[in-house]
Amino acid sequence: MFDFWKKRREAKQQRQADQVQRAQDAEQQRKIEQLLRTQKEFLALYEQPARPATLQDELARVKASIERGLRNDRG
Repeated sequence: MFDFWKKRREAKQQRQADQVQRAQDAEQQRKIEQLLRTQKEFLALYEQPARPATLQDELARVKASIERGLRNDRG
């Protein structure tokens, strides 16, 4: 009888540990994806353009970057 309760408690603890591990893995994956996205955006900002950039092009690029950052901060 005691073995039943012990096994049940151990199973519950294992499920909780698995759930925590899955949450940590998901958070780590999200951080990695955000880092890769940020690196890609950073490199895109500093690539040599095929043509000289105009002030309007630069302003549009900065505006888009800020908007992406705000969207990333929200969710």
